[in-house]
Amino acid sequence: MQPNHVLVIDDEVALGRALRIRLEAAGYRVTHEARGDTGVESAQCDPPDCVVLDLRMPGMDGFEVLAILRSQPATRETPIFVVSANVQDEARQRALDAGATAFVGKPYNAPLLLEAIGKSVRETISHGETHE
Repeated sequence: MQPNHVLVIDDEVALGRALRIRLEAAGYRVTHEARGDTGVESAQCDPPDCVVLDLRMPGMDGFEVLAILRSQPATRETPIFVVSANVQDEARQRALDAGATAFVGKPYNAPLLLEAIGKSVRETISHGETHE
């Protein structure tokens, strides 16, 4: 059985690398994209079981990525965790209204984020919505 796939879309290379290490140590297969457009392409080519998405990125921002992922059949139901330093209520509500599974402020608590990802992936699998 192939490990669950998590797609991290975040332009902060150090944060993406640290999250990748933690996720891989927890048994996930991880793809990290530093731009929104390449994140969307990656999700279309290799649909993930979960997405961790930053909001503030050059070019295509996280809100645009979220809208595209929610409009695609392969990612419509995929858990998407928005992580952002923009913790204003307006940004949080906009992300949730656009279909984010959860909004997590930066800096985030890595063990809690991994626990939430694991729970969402297990729930998705139990409902038969895998991308294998």
